[in-house]
Parts: sequence; C-alpha cells; structure tokens
Amino acid sequence: MKLFKSLLLASATGLVAVSGASAADLGAKKPSPVEFVKACYNPLWGTSGGFTIPGTQTCLRVGGQARFDYGYGQQFQRNSSLSGFRGGGNIFLDAITPSEFGNVRAFIQYSQLYRTGGQRSGSSARFGQGLDNAGAAGVGGFGSAGQSDFAGSSGFIQFAGFTFGRTSSFFGTLGRAPEIIGNQIGNFIGNVNMAAYTASLGNGFLATIAIEDPTTRRNGLATVNALGTVLTATPNAGFRTPNLVGALRLDQAWGSAEVSGLLTEIRAGNLTGGPFVAGPGIFGIPTQLANSKLGFAISGGLKINVPQLAAGDALYLGAVYSDGVTSSTFGNIFAGALSSATIGGVTLNAHDGVISPLTGNIRTTRSYGFNAGFQHFWTPTFATTISGAYGEIDIPLTNRSTGDTRFYGIGLLNSYTPVRGLQF
Repeated sequence: MKLFKSLLLASATGLVAVSGASAADLGAKKPSPVEFVKACYNPLWGTSGGFTIPGTQTCLRVGGQARFDYGYGQQFQRNSSLSGFRGGGNIFLDAITPSEFGNVRAFIQYSQLYRTGGQRSGSSARFGQGLDNAGAAGVGGFGSAGQSDFAGSSGFIQFAGFTFGRTSSFFGTLGRAPEIIGNQIGNFIGNVNMAAYTASLGNGFLATIAIEDPTTRRNGLATVNALGTVLTATPNAGFRTPNLVGALRLDQAWGSAEVSGLLTEIRAGNLTGGPFVAGPGIFGIPTQLANSKLGFAISGGLKINVPQLAAGDALYLGAVYSDGVTSSTFGNIFAGALSSATIGGVTLNAHDGVISPLTGNIRTTRSYGFNAGFQHFWTPTFATTISGAYGEIDIPLTNRSTGDTRFYGIGLLNSYTPVRGLQF
C-alpha cells in the first residue's frame, strides 16, 4: 500500500511538471516552485484570520452563517398562522490587498432564506429571517404561505478612507444592546447605497461624512381631513438629492461613544382630481402640494465596557430625535414601509409628514426615543442581555387616537455558545 501511494504521488508530480512545459523545454528548465497557501490577518477582522491567495498579496477571509428558527405567537386573524419556521444563511468574501497608497478592501455578502408563518420581528431581516418590502402571498393574508429570496445584502469597496457601495448606514450605529426581537429604538435594519469618507483624527477619534440613498429610509406621507382623521397614505415622491450623513466616533479601552446627524428631503407627489380630492370631513385635499421640505435626525450612542464584572460585559445607552425621519427612531418597525405597521392587531402610523387639508403644505412628524441595555457573561460561553426602550411619534394635524404612537419595549436575551461558530 505504501509503494502504491508513492507511485501515485510520483505520477501526479510528473503530470504537474510536464503540463506546464512544451517538448522543447524538457530538460532545459526546472519546474517553478509550488507556492503554498499562507495564513494572514487584518485588525479589521478581530480574532478571525484569512489566507493569502497564491500568486497575489491579497488576504481573503471567507465566512458566513446558517440559521434556523421556530416561532409561536398570537394569532390576530383566523387565516394567519400561529407558528412558523425560518431557515437560511449567508456567505461573505472579504478581501484586503495592500498597495503603495494603503489597503484596498472589497467585501460582498449574499443571503438565502425561506420562511413560513406570520411571526416576523423587526430585526429579522438582519438575521436572514425576513424579506423587506415583500409580504408572503397566500389565502388568508400575510404569513399564510411560504416566502423565499436570494439577494445580495451588501457589497462595498474601501480605499484610503473612502467607502463606496452598499452597507449599513453611518447614522446611529451605536447605543443598542444585542437583541433578537426588535424591541429597541432606532435599530435600522436595512443596508443603503452610499459614498462616504472617514478620517482618522488620532486618539481613537473618527469623523465620517457620507451621501446615502434615501429610498429605504423614507416612510409615506399622510393625507387628513379638517377633523384630523387620517384618510390615505401617499409615498414620498422620487428623490432629487441623497441623504447627507455626518458622524463623529470615539473608540478607546473604556468603550465607545458616537454622535451622528442626518438630513433628508421630503417630497409630496401630485394628487389627482380637483381642485380638491374628495374625502371625509369638511375639506378635501388640495391638489397643489408643497414641493419639498427638509427633515433631519440626531442620534447619540454610548457603550461602556465593564470588565470588572466579567470579560465582555458592557452597558449600552442611546437616544434619537427626528423631524420628518421616523425610520431613524422606529426603524425596526416601519423602515421602508408606506406609512404604518400592524403590531398585536393594532395599526400604528409612522408617516414622515402630513399634507395639510387647507394649504397642501407638508407638516413634518416629530419622533424621539431612548435605549438602555446591559450584557453580562456568566461564563465565557453563556451571556444574558436585558434591554429597555421608550419612544414617541407625534404626527401633526391628526387625532391622538389615530395618529400618535407610543412605544414601550423590554427584552431579555440569553445566548449559549458551546463551541466557536455554534450559538443557541
């Protein structure tokens, strides 16, 4: 058997050597030495590493996640499912190549998922469980049939401080504890197309300026009658300018802190019929609408490491205020939606603004919220996170019973990681 293995290896070596040379080269050149795969590491990856692609200086990391969930919850209509399954996963490639001007990074991630049932948390899209802006088809309403998708969730290039492509927004990235249900304020779940520049100011300070695609940030506008009753919802008109985002972040041994801001344009489309669109109440809706209005949001976040209790322990604090950007506050629930969402059988409104029934001008919606959370590691493999949140949406020109929303959230998350790469 040993002789047979030796003969096989010798034959394979001969094939490799001959296949790379012509007959005239035989005996004139020695075969090129084989270049073996080498391990490599980049600080961006934390404790993970990659390998160098043979023949290049590119360090490549390959990774991903497979996930399974089963859920059971309240049924709010007869034909909806009480329980459901979610299965899927993602795979990513992260390549870093050194150059004379610094590292060039290229990242791409694809996700595959399939789900059934009506239970879908606001954060489920982040974990490959839900599909944004797509309801499950089937008799009986949302969640009655299966839903499947294969989509590129992110892909970007980074070079010399610049970021180009699709990735998470630079607005409001800090201040939320680990969670799975989507009970925290400001936890925007979608990625956005962007062009950004990040400058290192020294001593752990980073400053970022970015232009971002506003599409998934925008919620609809409400039309109301003179009595303050919400009549219909209309989407924001096509955008003319991208969102402008700025952020200042500090990372040090004690933890991290961040403040960020966002500016966006709110535009109403033209309604048909006139001079007023018919509707309940004293007045209809004027067809001549204000062209646009400026909306903004401000976010602050803090993460304080508490290694005195246990390695990995941390306290999280966050706050958001917005005028005309409700997704910045209630991103988990409403982001990318036309105007509202149904939670617990109750419809909640989150319009970015309201079209006045008298003037046709846009009145922006104000919202704010707060987060607090703490994560504790009982052992290196078992951790508990408790979090709480409160937020409000104040929609102008509407009755409080039909227009305003108050949100209370409390969450408890236990995670067990018996071996690296497997988490319950």
